[in-house]
Amino acid sequence: GDVRSLPDVWHKVSQRIHENEPEALFIVGTGDYPADGSQYSQWKDQFFSPARDLLARVPMWPSIGNHERTRQFITIPPTAEQEEQSHYFSLFELPGNEHWYRVDYQYVTLLIIDSNSQMQPGYEQYEWLREQLRSPRERFTIAAFHHAPLTSGPHGRRHEDGTPREWPIDQTWRFVMPLF
Repeated sequence: GDVRSLPDVWHKVSQRIHENEPEALFIVGTGDYPADGSQYSQWKDQFFSPARDLLARVPMWPSIGNHERTRQFITIPPTAEQEEQSHYFSLFELPGNEHWYRVDYQYVTLLIIDSNSQMQPGYEQYEWLREQLRSPRERFTIAAFHHAPLTSGPHGRRHEDGTPREWPIDQTWRFVMPLF
């Protein structure tokens, strides 16, 4: 994740995966592929071109980051001014509603979550995730999403009461972590 604005680094990482993991079944992306997902040229220059060899051989299951510009998480639901501006949905063909989805591979169930969407009880994604975690799954379950609920980085700042300052991180910390 967060390969945006670092195409040279993304190229090196993707080349190492391409060269050293020839039997990889898939790769998982955790968002922020271009710096601005509403700019088509950035998708090409910052994400697809640097990883051309890898992406031509191995399928990728992406999750949405905030830089994809699929929606603003400041107001939920988004206002008319905040409607989709991203190229994300035209560049990836994904199962389900494409915001969050499930993929089963051999011994793995992969759950992709949109941490920019509401994730609390009563909201569609939360109820979907709860049902997925209760349903029969493969031997291993991997959940992937952009905003990490546990981080020591700058996005991990907390209020005095210990709750995360950033809305998506607070949502994953309070509602998604207990589901896991």
